[in-house]
Order: sequence, then structure tokens, then C-alpha cells
Amino acid sequence: SWSLAFGNLLAAVSNTVNLQAVSLIATNTVALIGHSTTSPMGVAGDYGVAYRSINNGANWSEVFASLSPSRMVSIVNVSATITVAVGIQPTTNYGLIYRSTDAGATWSLILTTSVVANLQSVIALSSTIALAVGYDANNYGVIYKTVDAGVTWSLIAATGSAVAHLPS
Repeated sequence: SWSLAFGNLLAAVSNTVNLQAVSLIATNTVALIGHSTTSPMGVAGDYGVAYRSINNGANWSEVFASLSPSRMVSIVNVSATITVAVGIQPTTNYGLIYRSTDAGATWSLILTTSVVANLQSVIALSSTIALAVGYDANNYGVIYKTVDAGVTWSLIAATGSAVAHLPS
């Protein structure tokens, strides 16, 4: 049951972790992202983390812990093996996009935006196209797009108005 799975998750996750989002990646495989208030080296701050279960939440493993400040806030499954997570670098508010090509077992930082792009949400439109949205230093919306399942991302719009979340 999910209540048992949640208990197992709480036992696996440190009390310094703030969980932000969950995605069902494949049959029996679930990923959770968030940030820890302590780095893997014991430094205080915000550091992105990802957890994964391959048995419907019965057991959880930490599969990613950022060594640099980051907050992971939204996750989406793009295909059977490709998963994308977005967030921010907390001291600069530059956007961060992470990608997993093995159903959430490992993660790579794909993009750090070169300007403030406080990324808040990501949605897959197909197995190759996804959008990530957030806001810039003036609270105007920014939209990044991938057409190659998250390998590359381009800024496609600065909206002139706030955009923080995409409908799921």
C-alpha cells in the first residue's frame, strides 16, 4: 500500500530533505526530487537530491546528491527511460535542468541558464518535446524548450508577464 511505501520513504530520507515532486517513471519505478539543507560534504545550504524506488515505493535509494547549491522543484517523465527535472541555483536564481537517461537511476546537469530563470515547472508534450517555465529577475515568465528529449534546451520566450506553472 502507499501508506507503507510512504513510511519506507520517510525511513530512507534524512530529516534535512525537503521533497518537492514525484514522477511515475515506469511500471513499479518512481522518482522523487527535492533539496537537502546539507550537502553530501556536510555544508549548510540547499543541495538537489533525487530518490528512486523500483518496487512501487517498498524501498527507496538516494540516487543523486548535488555537490553544488541547487533546488530541484519539478519532474516529468519524457519517455520510458528519459526523465527531466528543473530547479534553480539558489544564490543566483539561474535555472537548472537535469536529465536522466536510465529511468532515474543516474542524473546529469544539462543546463545552467546564463541569466535569472527561476524554473518552477516542466511538462512533456511528446517523447521528444518538453517545456520548462519559470520567471526572470523582473518576475516575467521565461519558457525553455527541448525538441530532442532534453539533450539541448533553448529559450523560446520571455513573456512579459509571470508564468510559474504549466498544467499537468
